[in-house]
Amino acid sequence: MNYQTRVTELLSSIIGSYLVIADGDKFENEGKRRLEETLSTFVDNDRPVEIVLPGFPFKSLNFHAKTSGPKPDYGEVLALRRLDEMCQAIVSAYPRGVSLTVVSDGTTFNDIIGVSDADRRFYDEEVRTLWSSPHIRWASLEDLVGRDGTSVELRAGLIEKAALPYADLSAFIEAVGKDAKLTAAHDQMCNFLYNDLRPRCDEGIDEEAYFAQIRDKSYEMMYRSQALSAVLNQTYPEAVRLSVHQYDNSGPKYTFAFIEGAAQASAPWHKVTHRDLEGRLSYIDHARIDPARAFAIHRDGQVWIYQESDENVDPAVRLSIVRPPQFGLLIEGDAPGSALGFSPRLMKSLVSFFSFVCMRDCGFEDRQELVEYCQPFGDIYQWHFGPVHVVQPEEKPTGFVQSLEKTPIHWDLSMLPLDHERVKDDEWFCADLFMLYCRTPPQSGEGQTVLVDGREILHQVGPETVELWRSTNITYNTKMTYFGGHPRTYPLVHTHPFTKEPILRYQEGSRSQYQTFSQEVEGLAPDESAKFIEDMNQRIYAAKVCYEHDWKAGDLILVDNYLALHGRNPMTEASSQRELWRVQTVS
Repeated sequence: MNYQTRVTELLSSIIGSYLVIADGDKFENEGKRRLEETLSTFVDNDRPVEIVLPGFPFKSLNFHAKTSGPKPDYGEVLALRRLDEMCQAIVSAYPRGVSLTVVSDGTTFNDIIGVSDADRRFYDEEVRTLWSSPHIRWASLEDLVGRDGTSVELRAGLIEKAALPYADLSAFIEAVGKDAKLTAAHDQMCNFLYNDLRPRCDEGIDEEAYFAQIRDKSYEMMYRSQALSAVLNQTYPEAVRLSVHQYDNSGPKYTFAFIEGAAQASAPWHKVTHRDLEGRLSYIDHARIDPARAFAIHRDGQVWIYQESDENVDPAVRLSIVRPPQFGLLIEGDAPGSALGFSPRLMKSLVSFFSFVCMRDCGFEDRQELVEYCQPFGDIYQWHFGPVHVVQPEEKPTGFVQSLEKTPIHWDLSMLPLDHERVKDDEWFCADLFMLYCRTPPQSGEGQTVLVDGREILHQVGPETVELWRSTNITYNTKMTYFGGHPRTYPLVHTHPFTKEPILRYQEGSRSQYQTFSQEVEGLAPDESAKFIEDMNQRIYAAKVCYEHDWKAGDLILVDNYLALHGRNPMTEASSQRELWRVQTVS
């Protein structure tokens, strides 16, 4: 077996592992061979693999039964992330790589469904910002027909370019009546549209008139769908064709599974996303959400994701995403302490998923109350002064933490000495979680706690750089006495001990008059090391990954110490009374 054949078979297996495999699937017996024939066109000629997927049109307007609103949500993030994962797997196996084109088909159908051009355009613009990938590009109906124009003009251009074997829509309808396969497809389309559009049908219309509307709309949908398929074949004649619709995968179209292990086709623009207590994600109909067993997490007034609960949740508690797609969760209630009503098991799951959780108006009166709240999350780390570190400026600081200066970005318990009891058992020992409670806030606009999204940074640099960073060691050194004054060396990328995902391990340097903190990249000359550090500092403070939390009295933040780095912005004398209580827990 030659190289091209081996690679072609491997690529076919990779793509096959991302398909919906339903009863009666024919991929292994028929579709794989056909897919390999398509892939060989690229491999034999040493060209990047081309893949095309029409989809991501707009949200279903059936907000009761199917979706929760017109904006894209975490479901679209999941779908794009999985497409990107498949592309990354292809790149790992085939050096020439892959180009996947997502053809947004909203303009083709939005008037039939009743989605306005404005809503369709908003969805299209928003969804393109949710997940960046060097392997995914976007195309629209303008790209397919090769010109701009109104939606009506573009749809007319699509029909003209498709050159279907029907004189017009009436001729197509006549052909459907003479073809059993097309008739069955029309029946299926009628069933889909009947349920999708029923909540929005005109009041007072009787069932017969409503079904007549559905019948006509179904013919129009099929007609335009055939035109779109024909133009896609013209525009991308050699590409692997993925689909959001259910096929048996015998080819030439293959049904992509936006959720791992899906047994039927399911798209995020027809569903809401649900996360269970074990962290498993799924697409389900909105009507199937049980408000007694799941609560909504919002973004800009629309549900972003539903989370399963292990107990009844106070309906007055409001949850919202801090930074999409999944960095930070804000929990607010109407009464002091109401945000604390989540079980430790659920709270740990939320912190692991969102990297940090902020609860408002927690109302701890003394430090012991905070300690008691934190105890179920793990063993509380004991400092020589006890379990609670009171973080506030001092008149004579012994380090930057006790000063008004900034605290550099870092992770907690990173600089424990090598002869520390826990470090001797585990050289990578640190806190799993840490909690910050705001007893007295600083002046607004200063003294914010800075939280850095390590996941997003690793996504931005890509898997090749992540692997390179695993072998990139940085040595840090500070003379703080409670750290022991011993230098510590860490790989820039390590592994989360619980989720097993890659994590960023980076600490910012400091030339503070109170405490210096040096960095040195092993194996690099001093000028190269300095350039590397400068690049990392720019990455951790980039707007997309860096969140500055303006404290309010009573705020409690729980942070996954593996996923989020943190620091503090500088303060003026006006914030000299700023007081935070810090507790760290370990497994």
